[in-house]
Amino acid sequence: MDAFDKARTEVERLHDFIAAWFRGELDKSHFEPDFAEVLHPEFENVQPAGLTLKHDELLNSIQDGHGINPEFQITIEAPRLLGTWQDLILFQYIEYQTGARASAAENRRLSTALFEVKDDKLIWRYLTEIGLPPES
Repeated sequence: MDAFDKARTEVERLHDFIAAWFRGELDKSHFEPDFAEVLHPEFENVQPAGLTLKHDELLNSIQDGHGINPEFQITIEAPRLLGTWQDLILFQYIEYQTGARASAAENRRLSTALFEVKDDKLIWRYLTEIGLPPES
């Protein structure tokens, strides 16, 4: 699998997990292997409003959200490989959310992720999300 396919697959997998987690469709035993273990200990996430969440802050936020939003959906659009280096992949995509509660119920964000390739597994190192205007 090439870098584009690896990154696209991982982005879709993680966002499917997050949406199912918030809908309460996953047993809590899935949290560590399916989410926590793929975030680097120094992971940071810059949210659309500019707030930066560190590794533990994001883990706690997601973990506490189990089952709180049965309507939540995420779709990934326009995936794009921005670059690869020895053990790094820079990848961009649009995340489209519906049924959200923490922001506008329907929102889109341009997301740029930096992955570290470790033992053929992608580890999330950094994620920036920029809010996009609603589609007209």
